[in-house]
Amino acid sequence: YDTLVFGVVSPYGWNCSAEKLIAFFNRNIARAAEPYKSNPGGPPLTRILDIGVGTGYFPARAPLPKWTEYVLVDLNETCLDVTLPVIERAHPEVGTNATKVVGDFLAQGDEPKSLFAEGNSLPEGGFDAISLMFLLHCLPGPPARKAEALGRMGRLLRPGGVVFGATILGKGVSRNPLARLVLWLNNYFGVFDNHEDDAVGILVPLQKMFNEVRYEVVGCMLLFEASDPR
Repeated sequence: YDTLVFGVVSPYGWNCSAEKLIAFFNRNIARAAEPYKSNPGGPPLTRILDIGVGTGYFPARAPLPKWTEYVLVDLNETCLDVTLPVIERAHPEVGTNATKVVGDFLAQGDEPKSLFAEGNSLPEGGFDAISLMFLLHCLPGPPARKAEALGRMGRLLRPGGVVFGATILGKGVSRNPLARLVLWLNNYFGVFDNHEDDAVGILVPLQKMFNEVRYEVVGCMLLFEASDPR
């Protein structure tokens, strides 16, 4: 799967290389760890929330500091069961502080599996980084609904924390034949729901909910970072 997605489709279809995506992920992880470098031998300090975990491709290649608490969230428990051991093998020093939570990124309030419901399984105290890599294009609903859910993530950030991710756009970008084929197949079979997703539809609401939003469109992909929630 990873070879197909990151070795073929991403560089040759979406025109965004795996190296670009890994560097983007790693930069945000390093940013999250920066405030705690002065206390490298203490208890787990840097806290990462990874929503839509996939196969663990990105965290397995990330420079996770030894003292990191890494929380995996996905609606699919099988994905969590697959990804947690990947992180434990790649970062044995972090493994004991890696946990998994079945949760729904789109759910609000006390809706089932909401990350904001009373008694949910998320540890208290907020996070230094919230990762949403390759998640939004798989979610149902218009871009505004996805952006609204992104905005809610600000409530889970520590001061100085960042929400970041990469998503495949269905509108407003130029696509080659491979990209058109993969986009059509994934939407037809229900893997993606992103025909209406464009950069403006995601970024404009996001800029209303965060004071600082940075982004880059690379090929068919939108890479975004949001911090300082309003």
